[in-house]
Amino acid sequence: MVQIYDIRDGDQVMKWEMQKPVMTMDYASPLHWRNRGKVVIAESDAISLWDVGSLNPHALQSVSSSGRQISALHVNNTDAELGEELGRGLKIPKVGVNVHSAFSRGDSIYIGCTSLSSATKKQSSAQIQHFSLRKQRLVSTYFLPESNAHHHFTALTQVWGNSNLVMGVCGLGLFVFDS
Repeated sequence: MVQIYDIRDGDQVMKWEMQKPVMTMDYASPLHWRNRGKVVIAESDAISLWDVGSLNPHALQSVSSSGRQISALHVNNTDAELGEELGRGLKIPKVGVNVHSAFSRGDSIYIGCTSLSSATKKQSSAQIQHFSLRKQRLVSTYFLPESNAHHHFTALTQVWGNSNLVMGVCGLGLFVFDS
């Protein structure tokens, strides 16, 4: 069961039944408003678009996660951000990294992640990966300075970016890069 509350007064504003459990994520919310009564939900084995504006909320579309864990989710809250009626998507492989946060702006997607260094397998390396929907590929990677800190301190809990700069915040502070 999904229950949504108003953060201003704590009143329940929505409630509906789901067949599958909602995913839990360390650094991201499993529920994002799309628009016009539509919600995107990370379920145990899929990402689903729900119509919650009707009398009986129901799933409109579902994309399987193919047995892989969803670690971060971000949804643009507009219909035609890129000027296309049907939207556009990009499946981003996360080879050798753990994703902690995601942010999108226009056709850019920024992923905050950590990877284990291949030399020691003990030291984690934090980075922000910038993907382009239009180019359908990784555009650039921004590495945080190496640190011997515990991986909980290096996990990028929030990332942002635009055409001028890229930023990421973790337990070690705020890091800003020219883009």
